[in-house]
Amino acid sequence: KKVGTSTKGNYQVKGLQENTEYSFYVKAVANSGDVSDASETFKVKTLENQKGEKPTTPGKPMEMGITETSVTLMWTPSSHSAGIKEYEVYRDGEKIATTTKGNHKDNGLNKGTEYKYSIRAISKDGKVSDASDELKVKTKGNSVRAFTLGSLSSPEMYGVGEKVSYKGKMYEVVQSHSNYGDESWAPDSTGALFKLAN
Repeated sequence: KKVGTSTKGNYQVKGLQENTEYSFYVKAVANSGDVSDASETFKVKTLENQKGEKPTTPGKPMEMGITETSVTLMWTPSSHSAGIKEYEVYRDGEKIATTTKGNHKDNGLNKGTEYKYSIRAISKDGKVSDASDELKVKTKGNSVRAFTLGSLSSPEMYGVGEKVSYKGKMYEVVQSHSNYGDESWAPDSTGALFKLAN
């Protein structure tokens, strides 16, 4: 079937079906109207629509361990009809690692520093999921700091293992969290977030 004509040595065929094989050949037409024999037939297959199914979004990463220089993360796996090939780990918006597992240990970090992590899943056919919700964590520091209330616009981050002084006593953070100005989350008010340090 003739699909078009061109005065050049190239032509773009439009309106084809995705993921479908087609056979093409070309004939030359002289100014006199004489038509050449057909060229050799070549076959080509269109690509699959890349706007298809994406993997489900990975669960928000959870902090499974923090030291002065490392953070260990774990997340709920994604799913996809073609299967999951790997996960991409992002720190502060930059991809830092890929892994086939549902966990990752990020090493070489700075002490007493806040980091943000998110995860994307890649399916075996190359589809990319949306980014997971972001996790904020803070590595441990050497020094003890006084407990401080944060605010909605500037929350105060507390990382697991961090030492905090409050009303003359020393506490240790047992669960990473952010304080947005809530005094009920003070070290002497909630055992789920702080414990008395040894």
